[in-house]
Amino acid sequence: GRNQQLPHIAINASGFRGPDFAGSEGILFLGDSVTFGVGASSDGARLPVFLAHEVGVSVADASVRGFRVFQHFAQMPRLLDTLPRVRLCILWCGYADLLYWATTGRQLEGAFRFQLKYAEPARTALTRTTRQVVELMTSTAGRLLSAGGQNNAETGTLQELARHVALHIRSIRDLCSARGVEFHVLVQPFLRIRPAGTDLGARFAF
Repeated sequence: GRNQQLPHIAINASGFRGPDFAGSEGILFLGDSVTFGVGASSDGARLPVFLAHEVGVSVADASVRGFRVFQHFAQMPRLLDTLPRVRLCILWCGYADLLYWATTGRQLEGAFRFQLKYAEPARTALTRTTRQVVELMTSTAGRLLSAGGQNNAETGTLQELARHVALHIRSIRDLCSARGVEFHVLVQPFLRIRPAGTDLGARFAF
């Protein structure tokens, strides 16, 4: 919901974590529970905030727990209208899409019901995957950003999941391109060490 104040989390008028968007933000950050800051001690202890401090540019954090890439694509027109000064969009993705596929019988479409996201079957399913999944999703997304393809199957293989995700990544890229916004993707299905703002600051120079 919007305009919520919890002990360690504030939800702004747009329904995202942190203070209200000012409309002057230069970076738009899209992500899942990692960039939303699940487990963070406060609103200020989140990856998008660390990035803003590192590069000296304000960041609009539109991360949502459990959001898949197609959900980010759906909200992009509203976000770009709300944030006319954004010049860089960063999409952090991979984990939520992979976890959804792994815990729903290989479904390609659909969104999380939050009460099931961290259930025991989800954790068990992830232990069966390997680092090859990271390489597969990264390489497939890269290829499909410059190639065509479409898959509307309700369930599918891991390769089809990567194709499904990449199609929506490409759609976000096209929306950004139409608005003159630079677009970058960070694919992180598995997280043993969470990167700091300095890691991203070195990559995105302003």
